[in-house]
Amino acid sequence: MKKKGILFDFNGTLFWDSHYHELAWNAMSEKLRGVPMSHEELTSKMHGRNNKQVLEMIFTHPIDDDYSRQLSEEKEASYRQMCLENPESFKLAPGVIDLLNELKAHNVPMNIASASIKPNIDFFVEHFQLANWFDPDKIVYDDGSHENKISMFKTAAELIGIPVEESVIVEDSVSGIQFGKAVHATVIALGDESKDARFKELGVDGIIRDFTEFDRSILF
Repeated sequence: MKKKGILFDFNGTLFWDSHYHELAWNAMSEKLRGVPMSHEELTSKMHGRNNKQVLEMIFTHPIDDDYSRQLSEEKEASYRQMCLENPESFKLAPGVIDLLNELKAHNVPMNIASASIKPNIDFFVEHFQLANWFDPDKIVYDDGSHENKISMFKTAAELIGIPVEESVIVEDSVSGIQFGKAVHATVIALGDESKDARFKELGVDGIIRDFTEFDRSILF
């Protein structure tokens, strides 16, 4: 049976920017505690989590919302500057545009569920012209109301009129995949061969290296 729509993670999935986030978080970590983030922190505690969760991991205790927003804006401004300074890599992932055009041509409902904050979403909408395929007002992002991506996925599906359990979710992070499985969606993992064993342990429904490999037959 065909799935009724698709939800995309953004960072590390539609846009391969993990390196810039890691550099920005390392700079923030050095500022706040004098050392960069460890490999484990970057791989298992940063990707797929919202900024307040990452900041509280750095501090090892809760912080208030105002301070979290201040630090988050500082980190993301640094990240956006890195994107602009590297135009050769500031582009959507291989195969994304062709896939989005095909999904649009077949009237497949689609949305984005991202742990990014609103200024980053606006930045991506402008520079990648995302309004060609997505309704920017329906993109789900870290507005402070979502405990984790379970809530984000449910909201993103509801906004485009599909049951989340009948959607396809494309994710690159372990936590994102786990949350996708938790809402009983069909989860497609994106990553290189080094991640295959972990992806299979998580029970993903498919693995792709980039979007040229995405199986359109599950949607149209």
